Amino acid sequence: MQFIVILYQLQITLYALVLGLFFGVLYDVLRITRMLIGITPVHARHIAWIGRLPSRHLGKIGRGAVSEFVFIHFLDILYGLCTGTCFCVFLYALNNGRFRWYLLLGSALGLLVYYHSVGRLVLHLSGYIVAVLRGIGGCMVYLFTQPFLWIGRRFRLLFSPVWAFVLRRRRIRQTEKMKRGWAKTIRFT
Repeated sequence: MQFIVILYQLQITLYALVLGLFFGVLYDVLRITRMLIGITPVHARHIAWIGRLPSRHLGKIGRGAVSEFVFIHFLDILYGLCTGTCFCVFLYALNNGRFRWYLLLGSALGLLVYYHSVGRLVLHLSGYIVAVLRGIGGCMVYLFTQPFLWIGRRFRLLFSPVWAFVLRRRRIRQTEKMKRGWAKTIRFT
């Protein structure tokens, strides 16, 4: 009977290790999100083909150091809440809500194993990942905005004679108003 309990605890510890690997993947998603938004610099500036993709400039989320600081802390707090919630749900589902230190150590070990193995590879490839995601996002924005730009150009061509007439009448009115103002102020006698 005790052998079954030990096997079950070992199995839960392995699940905690997998949960730690998931936490590492979640942190890499957070890291790439920071690079994608423009808070953390992308270290792969040598990607020349990304500049040839059709895209619109979207800019950064925050322009100042304070907004970047707040956004980084917001994402870190969100990451902590997500991992804490996942760990509590894990404890509740597999261990009836009982906290065991070896489960916390197993998930921390899984996070460290991911961070020092696959996480380093993802960090080196993150510039390429961000470049590809920005290219895909830029293409999507480009393809989404093109019909609206085409419709706008057609409306401009359709209504340009009317708009030119309206502008011409406005300029004539402004000129007449200026003439009347000058006639009042300047008298040639």
